Amino acid sequence: MSEIDRLKEERRAARLAKEADGNAPTSSVVQDGEPKLEAGVRVTIYGLESEAGKQLNGQRGIIASFVEDSGRYAVKLDSEADRSVNVRRENLQLQSSVESAAPEAVEAVSGALAQLTALEMKAAELRDTLNAEQKTLNGLDLQDAEADESLDAIGKKVTASAAAIAKLQVGLDELDLCELDDEARGAARTRRKALNATAEGSLQPLAAALSAQLAKAKAGRN
Repeated sequence: MSEIDRLKEERRAARLAKEADGNAPTSSVVQDGEPKLEAGVRVTIYGLESEAGKQLNGQRGIIASFVEDSGRYAVKLDSEADRSVNVRRENLQLQSSVESAAPEAVEAVSGALAQLTALEMKAAELRDTLNAEQKTLNGLDLQDAEADESLDAIGKKVTASAAAIAKLQVGLDELDLCELDDEARGAARTRRKALNATAEGSLQPLAAALSAQLAKAKAGRN
């Protein structure tokens, strides 16, 4: 393990230990240890990663019911009175847990969750950038006289993206969730875990594959 990886692991262990000092949730559960949401509870949708799901992130609504077959909640959207969507518990944030909190608690929630949302948006931006460069590289005519210039431009973007991915991971490791209440902390941990998985299992491999493809293309030009 490199010195950087060792330091990251130490920071992550310290952060998790700090967050573990909070009290465990005492609410009833329906699955995966998540507190049950009753009909009529107001929620905000977040953390959906599919193309259709991304359009729902940030939308608010009311819990209509729990759908036993799918293990999801039917959420009636504020923006479309005649529409409801089925969403997993991990992608629902109770509005009341923020709106009814003391001012200092609201500030803590807003700060931590705003940072997490910014990191999610950055990950999506990096994915789009890498996919675009992959498409450009695949369509590049290596026999073209200006191919070297194009390869250099792609290389700079891939290198910058790789650095940004590493910075994103450091941001996730340093994200302090200990000031959140139990429910908000649990939901934020789920989001952070998913984002870490995206960075390590998708973004890093994509950047590495692009770097290897670039090296091969440049070697073929020499």
